[in-house]
Amino acid sequence: MSDGTCSTWDNFCGYVMKSFGLRIVTATCLLLSVGVIINVVFLQRGTNEHELSKVAQSKAEAVAVPGRKLVQAVQRELGAKGYLPKRPDGRLDVVTRAAILAFETDNNLPLTANPSDQLLQALLLGAAVQAVTDRQSPGDEVPKLIRVVQHLLSKHGCGNLDITGKLDSPTKRAIVHCQGKLAITTDGRITASLVAKLQA
Repeated sequence: MSDGTCSTWDNFCGYVMKSFGLRIVTATCLLLSVGVIINVVFLQRGTNEHELSKVAQSKAEAVAVPGRKLVQAVQRELGAKGYLPKRPDGRLDVVTRAAILAFETDNNLPLTANPSDQLLQALLLGAAVQAVTDRQSPGDEVPKLIRVVQHLLSKHGCGNLDITGKLDSPTKRAIVHCQGKLAITTDGRITASLVAKLQA
């Protein structure tokens, strides 16, 4: 009788253990499946959207930045007219932007500090390009350029300026002061020569 009882108990214990083990295996498989589904549906899709967003942004930046040949052509013409004191290298740096802004200011063109086909046309054709008188809304690059110049002026001790991105009276006075220190014509204008000497 005891042999039969032990055998029955062993069978019962084995059944319970097998059943419990199967439940654990089933639950583990189910959790892994849910994890894979969440990863594929949500996380991978988010990564792909992020990747696509980065690609779209880089394409937009590539369109927004003028081509190297255009920059070089603008630099060449600015240099020929005495606005740019360096060789054309195709790099759109602060000195080039300052030269563009000075040319636009002198020729009553929209203030952009940015190379463009219209600017190159104005450089090549001069008075044949129609000038504008609206200076109320300069391009996005102009305040950035002014902020850089304000920072450089403050760094050189030419004035304790607020970095506003506006060509206000304190900024013009600081430019004149620095132009005097650097032996440049004191006209209060942002020029490539001023920026190049401030950066040196």
